[in-house]
This record gives sequence, C-alpha cells and structure tokens, in this order.
Amino acid sequence: MNALIEELKRLLKECATKKIVVIGECVRDVFVNTQRLSGPSDYQYTITKQLQRREFPGGAYPVARDLSNFVSKVHFVTCSTHEFPTNLERMDVIPISRERISKTRFFSGHNSNIFHYHCVFSEEITLSLTPLQELASVFSEADLVIVLDYGHGLLNSDVRKSISQNARFVALNCQANEDKYPFHQIWKYESTDLLLLNKVEAEINLLKTGVPVQELALRLHSKFKSTYTIVTDAEHGAVIQHDYRAYSSPAMSSCVVDAVGCSDIMLGFAALAAQNGKSAEEILYFASVAAGAKTMINVHERPLSREDLYEIALGVQNET
Repeated sequence: MNALIEELKRLLKECATKKIVVIGECVRDVFVNTQRLSGPSDYQYTITKQLQRREFPGGAYPVARDLSNFVSKVHFVTCSTHEFPTNLERMDVIPISRERISKTRFFSGHNSNIFHYHCVFSEEITLSLTPLQELASVFSEADLVIVLDYGHGLLNSDVRKSISQNARFVALNCQANEDKYPFHQIWKYESTDLLLLNKVEAEINLLKTGVPVQELALRLHSKFKSTYTIVTDAEHGAVIQHDYRAYSSPAMSSCVVDAVGCSDIMLGFAALAAQNGKSAEEILYFASVAAGAKTMINVHERPLSREDLYEIALGVQNET
C-alpha cells in the first residue's frame, strides 16, 4: 500500500504539466432542505415547509474546477448557464451554447429525498457561441478530453464528431438522466479510450439486468472495445476491464457526507492515470481514492485538494 501512495504522489506530479478538456453541460443545481408537514390522510401530494435553499454551479463544472487543482490547464467547454468564479487561474471557460439547464432537489431530514424536479433539454441543441473550427483546435491541443454527456443536448453530432477526429485520448461517461433515450447511449461515440458507467447505465447500454458488475464490465468491454472499461456500484466499489483482465476495488470512504459528483470525478482521475500510462489496477485505485475523497465534501462547496486524496489513501492503508 505504501507503494500505491507513492504512485499517487508521482501521478499528481506528472499531471501538473497536463492540458485537458472537460466538456459537458453546466447545470444550475438547487438544493432545498424541507420539513414534512402533516396533512389529511387523503391528500394526493406531499406538504413541505422550506427551511434552506442553496444554489451551486453543477453538472460538469465541479469536475473541471476540481481537476484544475491538479493540471496545468483545463479548457471547460460548456453551455453559458452561469457566471463562473474568476479566481480559477488554471481554468478557461469556453461556452458553445446559450442554453440554460437547472435541476432542483428537495430533501427532508438526513439526506432523504422527497422528490426532485428536473428541467432539461432532450434533443440536440444548436451551437451559437464558439465555432467548430475553434473547438477542433482545443481538442487536438489537449493531452486528453473528458466527456460528460448528461443527455441535455450540448454534445450534438457535430461536437461528437469533432471529438472523435481530433482528441488524442477520450474518456467518456453517458448518464441515464431520467432515461432520456438515446442520450445515455455510448454507441453515439465512434471510439473511446476509457469508458466509465455506473451499474444502471451499464445495464441500459447492454439491455441486461440482474447480472454481477464483473459481468457487466466484461460485456461492455467486449461490445464497445474501449481500452479501459470501468463499472461502478456505489458503496460496493468498482471493476475495471483491460485486455480482458478484471480488477476490482472497494469503495474508499468511511463516512459519506454527499455522493453527488463522485462518478464524475472518478472518471477524471481514471483518465489522468490512464493517459499517464498507469496499469489498470493503479487506474482504478487512483479513481477510487478520488471518488472517496469527493464523498467527504458536501455537494459542490469546495474543490477537491491533494490533502483530501492523501487523507483517503492513508485511511485505506491504515485499515489494511
């Protein structure tokens, strides 16, 4: 385990010279803490009282922001949903659409979800701000491109084609947000170097349920031919497939504060490790450490830091 921690430190040092692209929709995330109120038993809806309301720039933005702490430059290609903080020296925002996307979650008590309202787009949207020629240059000059397809239409066919033609290394996640077919389908992309899906997303893409995560990872690997294929299963950990060999990792968090954005940052760190030539086992370890560290941060309150990663890595070492 000491060797893995030293490899983590080496990886972070190597990443400090990297230029990357993170592309995906920025979402206005609204979190509303509520209190359930009693009402007549025949009411057809839930009665709540709003206690606290907080807003964050979410979606792909936290991934770009967090990764900017570990690389030399992040080009964040997104929709112009928010005004972003201006103190992020290593992050360059490239808006390609004026569309606005928002998501509101309502909670009651300790992280119990009452209901959640989603305002989304479900068809391809037209680029209006940045020419495709400029995007092609951004993709080709980066060491790797991290694609977070939330299914709201930003990653239209022209953008996907530009990524496949120009990017040196592509890491992909297509999310099954409210089952918006076909936006969660990875066949839309010609090829990927690293694919990461959670168990539900893997089942959707394979049209198969009720099989172990290890089998899902193998089937995805065989069908879509990504160099590295990762399937996550929340608190049960994750599996990576490479050259038809599988490695697994437990979930690396002892106290989960918030799971929002864990798979996204896991994709980012898996991509950094893979592009740096790390082994499949090391890739999954680094990605799992990052996901574990993310669970210790409440929503998007602050960026991920090196200290967060070391805390998780050392905690895992002490448990073994």
